[in-house]
Formats: sequence, C-alpha cells, structure tokens
Amino acid sequence: MDKSQQITWTPSAQYDTGTASSLDLDGQGNCLETHVGGTRLYYRIGGINNSDKSIDFGSSTSYANGTVTNIALASDGNFVEVHVSNGKLYSRVAQASFSNRTIEWRRGTPYDRYSRGSYCSIAVDDQDNCLEIHIHSSDLYYRIGKVNFSSKNINWSGRKSTRFDKGSYSQCSVALDAQGNCIETHVGDDRLYCRVGKLNGDTVAWGESTQYGEGSLTNVALGEGGDCIETHVKNNRLYYCLGKLNTDNQTIVWGESIQYSENDRERFTFTNVAIDFQGNCFQTHVIAGSPNRLFYRSTQIQTHMTTLWHIGKEKPRSEIGHKIGSWEKQFNYTVGMDAEPIDNPNLPELIAVADEKNSVFCTKTLQIYFTLEQDYGPDCLTLLYGFFGEEENRIFLDGQLLFKDFGISSTEIRHNRIPFPRIGAGEHILKISAIGKRKGYHTISYLKLEAIEGELESAPTIGLYDVVMQCSG
Repeated sequence: MDKSQQITWTPSAQYDTGTASSLDLDGQGNCLETHVGGTRLYYRIGGINNSDKSIDFGSSTSYANGTVTNIALASDGNFVEVHVSNGKLYSRVAQASFSNRTIEWRRGTPYDRYSRGSYCSIAVDDQDNCLEIHIHSSDLYYRIGKVNFSSKNINWSGRKSTRFDKGSYSQCSVALDAQGNCIETHVGDDRLYCRVGKLNGDTVAWGESTQYGEGSLTNVALGEGGDCIETHVKNNRLYYCLGKLNTDNQTIVWGESIQYSENDRERFTFTNVAIDFQGNCFQTHVIAGSPNRLFYRSTQIQTHMTTLWHIGKEKPRSEIGHKIGSWEKQFNYTVGMDAEPIDNPNLPELIAVADEKNSVFCTKTLQIYFTLEQDYGPDCLTLLYGFFGEEENRIFLDGQLLFKDFGISSTEIRHNRIPFPRIGAGEHILKISAIGKRKGYHTISYLKLEAIEGELESAPTIGLYDVVMQCSG
C-alpha cells in the first residue's frame, strides 16, 4: 500500500449546533444523522446531492435525553441507535422514512437499557447482526446482538457485556462488514489503538491491540474490499488515515496520518466518519464556540469493479413471471452457456423448500458452476444477490457456508452484498438453497459477481490517489 495517499475533501458546511454527532449512509443516496445538543438528542434525515456531494437535511427533531449518541443504518431505512444517559446505555431500533423524513419508533417504550458506560458505538451487518462496544470504568466491553427490525428490538447474546481490554480509555468506535470481520479503534492517554476481530457465534475473536497514532478522539468506517478510513482529533486539529484490512492475519496496514483542518485558528472537539459501498464518504465534526457548531464534509473513494458474470436483473416482483415446469430437487446452471442470462435466464427463479407449486419450474437447490481465470484475495470478489421471500436463504461456496439470511417478504426485495473469502483460479460451485420447517420459497431477482480492479482512486473532480489493492496473484 502507498502510505502517501491523499484525498481532497469538499469545504465544510455547517448544518446545526451541538457537541457530538453520528452519521451513517445507506448506499442509496440517503443518510441519517444524530447529535447532542445540551442534554438532548436530535436526529436529521438527509438526501445526498450527487452533483456536489452536499446533503439536503430535513429539520432537527428531538427524541431523547443523552450525552453520547451513535447510529448504524441498515437497509430500507432500518437503523439501530445507542446512547448514554446518566451513565446508562440505551438502544433504539427504528425505521426512517427518507421520503417524508420522519422516524417510526417502537410503540410504547421506544428504548431498552442494556448496560452501563460512559461511551458507546454500534455497527450492523447485512444479516442484522449487531456489534456494540462501550467504555465502562475506563475498560472496553462488547456485546453481540441480533436485530429484529419488525418488532424493533435487539436480542442480545449473554446476560451481560464482555470485557475485552483493560486500561484508561475514554472513547471508542467500531465497524463491521458482511463477513463478520470487525475493527475497533479507541483512545487511551492520547494514544490511538486499533484491533481487528471476527464474529464467532456469541463472541468475538479479537486480535492484538496495536497503537497506530496519537490523538484524543477517533472514529472508523469500513468500506468495500477491506478499505478503512479513520478520522481523529490531535492538538485540536482534524486528521484522517486510510487503511487496508487484512483478514488473514487480523491486521490493518495504515497510511500516514494527514491533517485536513481548514482553519488552524478553530478548535475541533469531535469527529465522525461514514462510507458506503459506492465510495461516498462523509465526515462530521464539531468546532468549539458559543455555541458549538456542527459541520460536515465529503469525498469520493471509488473502488472500480468489474462484472465477471450477471444473471437476471432487478425489477418489481409483479414483473417476474415463473416458467411452466415442475419442481426439481437440484438444478445445475453453468455460467457462459446461457444465451440471455440477464433478460431471460434459463434457470428456475423459484427456490422452493418443497414441491408446493403445481406446474411451476422450481428447485430446492440451485447450483451455479463458474470459472475464475485468476486468484483473488479476501473481499476482492463480491456477490450481489437480490431475492423475494421470507424463508431462510443459504449460500455455499465450494461446499463451505458463505451466507445465510432471512428474506423480508414475498413482495419486498432483499438486497445483499456478500464478500468472498480468498479464492483461487479454476472451477467453482455456488449453491443456493431455501431452508425452512414449513413450506416456503424464494424468488430470485438477480445474481452478479463483481471483482475489484487493481486500483482505488477518488473521483477526478475531487482529487486522485492510488493504492495497490493486492487483489490478484
């Protein structure tokens, strides 16, 4: 990795006043922001303007008492929020409406108390797993949960949090990818530390804590292909670092710490960063004053992708017709042998648990045979998969479980981005099955396999930098 990489940010834009903030992106041009004003928590819902990467924010709306807030935005406007109030930690699960810029909270008591602490951070993956870390009595703790967006609650594993580091820590941040890889950064005695982990059931297998810089505040985000961006405050100035996650040895290769404050006369007291799979990157920060002011900045970090193969295309459920035929226990499909793989793929779109659809071409297991011409490192291939249905969906790559998740409904599509582990050149098999105790089925909308190209660069209108991706060979 080139450690001299630099990116250029858009000018800061003030959007509110407050002492701390959190912002996340959904990858569909929407964002959700929460912040602290006095002892109250507020939210803003926004839309991203693609032409200049500005945010059109809705009004600031109060929703709770608190002194620290952090959010993780999932698909379809669903999100998890955690906050600190009087030394206690609370969580909220809700859904944001980006069209009318409102939030649907859980009826009755919209929050749950889950622990004690002075600082907290939350991350959610595509399978609705959540990882929370917090600081209590200067030590670091974590909890793993399963988010139920329908009932708007979290089923936490275990009865209490697990301590995973002991020290004099004041602030922390966590990020999570679709493969269960996680990274956390924290501050202790004006030193910045990071740690890489892996979700393992109800626990996290953490690597060693490594110092990577100096500072008083830190926040980290994890993008496509293991790309990391971290922001922190040092001597009242803003800095960022770009990094690359290596899941094989649980390390991050960081670039140099680069100052990007616009005005050395201002005193910066907080920072937050978010990145989506399209490479949109937004940062929020606080400038001290009377009152403290909230600003955001943006940049574009584009990971160039090449489509290796593509089956089907996204369209409404009502436009997907089912072919006449019968149920088959297994159907084999070979990439490259289909005349119209996108517009009219020759395969059963219906993955059915059992034979319940009369005269409809469907299968319990779809096996896709494909060939790779070169080796790929971990996270350098991504499977994009959209489907309708409520049953559990499982995907195996060469006999190893790659992904499992439940659909949303028979009429609502579930979009998934599934990174591949390290994989070699040659022939491979992708197996898709619907699993359920009762009869049920999935309707496939699309399947696409993408590969990261050899370079990572920002948009030409903002600035350029190069990073060797190490995705082949």
